[in-house]
Amino acid sequence: MNDFQPEWARREMQAMNDTPYARHLGIHITDVAEGYARVIMPIAVPHFSNRFGVVHGGGICSIIDVAASMAVRTTVLPGQRTATIGLSVDFMAGAKGDKVVAEGRITRRGASLGFVDVMVRDDDGTPVAKGGGTFMIFRMEEKTPAN
Repeated sequence: MNDFQPEWARREMQAMNDTPYARHLGIHITDVAEGYARVIMPIAVPHFSNRFGVVHGGGICSIIDVAASMAVRTTVLPGQRTATIGLSVDFMAGAKGDKVVAEGRITRRGASLGFVDVMVRDDDGTPVAKGGGTFMIFRMEEKTPAN
């Protein structure tokens, strides 16, 4: 991995927290370190429930993707971007309480790929899902008025 740049990681965290999708779901990244991200999502709202009264799996998938993506983002340099190329999830239990917390940790990082494991727990600390993601790391070309 690269030398961790805390200020860069905090800016990336804020940028991800400010996306319309994260704001809509109430997803909030609360902590980052090199190769690590902690993310919270409220679940005590009716629009997150499936027909059985538990959090819909799509919400859990979203928090896994955000935690995994941010864990990789902590290791890239300014000007580099990431894109999800694979995401997996195993559901373990229905979430209870007011929120779920996801923690993503890089398991392997190469020059162009990052691999992350994520654990999601509810208010009681009960594991509700585990997931993983594979992320492409690339340099974003600068846009100019000419192109």
